[in-house]
Amino acid sequence: MFSITIPTISSNGDFVEFDLYELLTALQARALEARWLCSGVECLGAGADELMEYAAFRAPISGTNLYQLSLTIDQILAGVFEAFEVDENKPWLKIRVVHDKKIEFFSLNRNVLNRVARLYPQAAQVRSQ
Repeated sequence: MFSITIPTISSNGDFVEFDLYELLTALQARALEARWLCSGVECLGAGADELMEYAAFRAPISGTNLYQLSLTIDQILAGVFEAFEVDENKPWLKIRVVHDKKIEFFSLNRNVLNRVARLYPQAAQVRSQ
């Protein structure tokens, strides 16, 4: 398992935000073809209620639908997001947003996390666990 942890306050005092739209775009087709499960989501924006409802019921959402919904989310404050291959029950990516603390990314695939790391220049390097 590999991981990246990003503090939500950078070393120069800037706030680091988790942008779901940006992440899904960076991960391209694999993210869009995935089945996603969310839990504990707190977010802001026109689509916040819908995303939080998916999370409250742990209802699966397709990557394409999550992408469309991400266009209406202004900010994600907290939550867990897991991406699964359509016929798998173990996630290939897990994201944990901890309110005012950190954003954690976990994957068995180092290449996935290398793509994530490009979005966050302040990220610590990909670690093996």
